[in-house]
Amino acid sequence: MRSSNISKVRRDKAELLQVKKLAQKFTDGAMIEPKVIKPESAEKAAMQPDTESTLYRTLVANTYNYMDSHDDVHVKGIFTKSINETKKIFLLHDHEFKLTSQIGAINKAYESALSWREVGLDKDGMTTALLLDSAIEKAKNEAIFNAYANKEINQHSVGMQYVKIDLAIDDHQDKEAFNLYSSVLPTLGNADKAEAQGYFFVVSEAKLRETSAVLMGSNDLTGVLDNKEKSIDVEQIFNFLNNKFENKEIVFNLCEQFIDTFKHLKPLASTTTVKKPSFFELMSKQIK
Repeated sequence: MRSSNISKVRRDKAELLQVKKLAQKFTDGAMIEPKVIKPESAEKAAMQPDTESTLYRTLVANTYNYMDSHDDVHVKGIFTKSINETKKIFLLHDHEFKLTSQIGAINKAYESALSWREVGLDKDGMTTALLLDSAIEKAKNEAIFNAYANKEINQHSVGMQYVKIDLAIDDHQDKEAFNLYSSVLPTLGNADKAEAQGYFFVVSEAKLRETSAVLMGSNDLTGVLDNKEKSIDVEQIFNFLNNKFENKEIVFNLCEQFIDTFKHLKPLASTTTVKKPSFFELMSKQIK
């Protein structure tokens, strides 16, 4: 079956690429369980606080190096040119390109390196994602606004036009396509799926028209980054260090550095009724 499909794709290569370039790519429809992606990168800044009328979210519009349901693999830099040249990228729902389908505004669009786990895939390594710092406005669509507020939306999809696309095939008879397949396959988050199929389309440049909130995107790693500022449980961290290292001099130095860095923060209120001072309290007194 795999070899038969590869033969057909090789035979129809030119036609398939032409059809792809003429098509406007959207999403597939389905329902999945809502989730919020928690970023690991410390360098990502917190978004500004929400208000009663506006929610500020960083949306994962697209994740690269991942074969989607259209058999496409987007690679780093696919939208760079389009982002730089496009005056406005629309933020919609369900790819309805209408005035009343807007759900907010995109304040910043950019491509950023993220770990696979940051975009929801339990896998070591890094990828690149198209991120949108967005303002979800209640006045534009209250139902969508409430859905974001309740963390019910976790899938997004880009409306795009192919510019540069090539076919990658696990087939030595097409040297160019095989070399592309061999170089891109190891970078994929779902390489096993792509390998089982034996081919995929590598999209290196595309025009970005809009991004939509959808039930399920053709790329399922398109959620919402949970990049709101979080309070830090300093006491929990100190106790962890105390239990982790036998050498208390190392613990003392780490705690001293931590307190110096985060001295403006206070530990969360303890729920324990024991009057014995905690390790955090003892260590804090010694350092101060």
